Amino acid sequence: MITLKQLEKKLQKADTKIAGLYLFCNFVSLLLITAYSVMMFSPTVLLVLPKGGDSRKQMTAIFVLALFGCVVFTVYASGLFFRKKAKQLGTLMALGASGRKLLPGLLKEVLLLSSLSSLAGILAGFPFVILLWNSFRLFLTDSAQMELKFDFKCLYLSAAFFVIVVAFSCANAYRYLKRTNIMEVMHE
Repeated sequence: MITLKQLEKKLQKADTKIAGLYLFCNFVSLLLITAYSVMMFSPTVLLVLPKGGDSRKQMTAIFVLALFGCVVFTVYASGLFFRKKAKQLGTLMALGASGRKLLPGLLKEVLLLSSLSSLAGILAGFPFVILLWNSFRLFLTDSAQMELKFDFKCLYLSAAFFVIVVAFSCANAYRYLKRTNIMEVMHE
């Protein structure tokens, strides 16, 4: 006799491809946001761009657009993930599991996937910036003033985006669990 937990694990293994896509999307979003915020808060960049100037305003506007794009990208990826996950949840519900019983396991999985991929993206943002910066220096211009310095205040933006990603993911998980229709899953 197979238990509900064992069945849930088997269904999760069947969904590794879509979970990988979800992990990749979170990773890339946090990587980009971290890399951009590292550049934005870098004393090297801030010394070159005049305070209150158009260049800083453009840099901020581009960052806001990138932030918005990454939020949409992440929410879309979580929607794809949970659309596939709804089939798994519906199967478990058809076998007698209640939504209340499935919610803790679902939230735990979502928190784990979101947190790991987001933290990996934040950590990968720094080497990514170093690679971009050194490429810029190598191919475009290089001078003594171009040495990249970090201001770790940039991590506040990454942390805020991390919280947004995890909050949207948990809210999406709850929404899809509530919307799962057993009859539609059985029909599929």
